[in-house]
Amino acid sequence: MGIEFFRIDDIDRSGIARTVFTPKEHPFGREGSTADRDALCAELGIAPGDMVFAREKHTSEVAEAIRADDGGVVIDGDYPQGFDALITRGKGILLCTLEADCVPVWLFDPETPAAAMIHSGWRGTAGEIVYKAAEKMNERFGTDPAKLKAFIGPHICGKCYEVGPELRPLFAPAFDSDTVCRGFLPEFPGTDSDRFLLNLDVFVRASLLRAGLKPENILSSDYCTYHSDIFNSYRKSGKTGKQMLTAVMLI
Repeated sequence: MGIEFFRIDDIDRSGIARTVFTPKEHPFGREGSTADRDALCAELGIAPGDMVFAREKHTSEVAEAIRADDGGVVIDGDYPQGFDALITRGKGILLCTLEADCVPVWLFDPETPAAAMIHSGWRGTAGEIVYKAAEKMNERFGTDPAKLKAFIGPHICGKCYEVGPELRPLFAPAFDSDTVCRGFLPEFPGTDSDRFLLNLDVFVRASLLRAGLKPENILSSDYCTYHSDIFNSYRKSGKTGKQMLTAVMLI
């Protein structure tokens, strides 16, 4: 019996890509089940060696996954500090990231074709990792950003992501004041509290638009990982090591 997982219909129905995001019943990360990985590979018709994971260090680095001469999957270039986004135009390469409140973002170029899988925590979001991924797809593959489709996956929402005042200035270099004001709402308006509610969706969407994506090509999940009982949440459950696998593959 195969692993149960969610798909992004808008991408999968193209017939040239498949998407994955997993519920908490099938956790990945440090406690990820080998059986779950094997079942997922069987479901997708790939070998475990066709899965490539971002080396997540909350960076804004973007790496390209390519086929090696021996048929394996390798990363083009060296990233000693890690990388949190993967791009490819190679078929049968499952680009994977892991999240438990951070924002997963899928990018799909149906024309080249090409795809990207992005892990965008607050640091990566402030560093405009999704913008850089779209830019690198344009540089490496000739992707037209206006043709790109994006899906912002389940993540902690702006109603429950409480942060301190030290984060707000870190977004100012990349985003205009209106975007920063919309993304950081006072948690207790009219009081002396300096706490904010951070809406990462606002910033991810702004970066995608700046990269040249059309608004109608940017979709968002309605799920919050903290509020929902479907996905793993770091803020709710702590350092369990249980994460959501998010992935895309060209076929």
